[in-house]
Amino acid sequence: MKKTLVLTFALILVLLLVACGGATPTPTSESTTETTTETASDPTPEPTPEPSKEKTFGDLIEFDDLEIVFGNDIVWTEVSNQFSDKDGMEVFLVPMTVKNIKDETHGLNMFYYSQYGTNGTNLDSVGTFFDNEISLAGNLRPGATQEVYMAFLYDGDGDYYVEFSTMFGDTIEVKLPIVWGDNSASPLSENSVTLLPSVSESQSSASFTLGDTFEFDDLKITFRNEIEWTNVSNQFSDKDGMDVFLVPMTIENMKNETHGLNMFYYTRFGSQGTKLDDVGTFFDGEVGLVGDMRSGAIQETFMAFLYDGDGDYHVEFSTMFGDVVDVVLPIIK
Repeated sequence: MKKTLVLTFALILVLLLVACGGATPTPTSESTTETTTETASDPTPEPTPEPSKEKTFGDLIEFDDLEIVFGNDIVWTEVSNQFSDKDGMEVFLVPMTVKNIKDETHGLNMFYYSQYGTNGTNLDSVGTFFDNEISLAGNLRPGATQEVYMAFLYDGDGDYYVEFSTMFGDTIEVKLPIVWGDNSASPLSENSVTLLPSVSESQSSASFTLGDTFEFDDLKITFRNEIEWTNVSNQFSDKDGMDVFLVPMTIENMKNETHGLNMFYYTRFGSQGTKLDDVGTFFDGEVGLVGDMRSGAIQETFMAFLYDGDGDYHVEFSTMFGDVVDVVLPIIK
């Protein structure tokens, strides 16, 4: 009897243990999904590297409100100046197209770029030895383009660099692979572009033309339309024989003291919108050579222009603090 009770008690205990073990909850599909989701959360994406700003032949470079393209039609030459320690050194000229996309007269600042040779060292500037070099080029009217060169001292085959940089902007690097004597040093970029001039609204606060009278810097100025044609006659000048037209001017001093037109307060632009070289010194009586006037005096003079084709020429009058006055001169030879 006792034995039977013990066996019965043991059986009941086993059944209770089994029942307790079976009561352990089985995770539902919902809780499993949540756990899986938390475990498989997306990793933090790696930052995408910024595209390289390095450019080469044919690429469009946007810098300081200018569009710039380096061409690959290299010209080989040498410094020819017996008074320079660089006389006879080899130089290559890289063609450039520069377009002004600003809404006012603007150009490339010669202090905003540096040239580096194949060894990574800064190259001495030789631009002043060559006509039409970028460092000698003037400003452009809005939308105008200019075709110029950048001159480099040759220091061996390899990669030359130009770095464009302002004090506040990013640096843009242009890589120019050069092989001595090769007039087409490197293929153009796949993204090569051609810059064309575009018509842009003048930045001027006032625009005048032949026959109009306007006031500027306490002067009353009129450009008259009796155009005279001539040419430069100076055998020692590289402009000898070039066509020139002279536009007559009347200037009145409205100031109550001696005063005249400051030659640094006006700029001449040709029919392509590029700054014209000054040829006034070749002609007696030109406005750049005349002096001041007494109060109320009137002066008859003229302004000389190098002719670069039929079209609209411009004279922009501007002080550092005043508005720009634009005079449009339609010229047909």
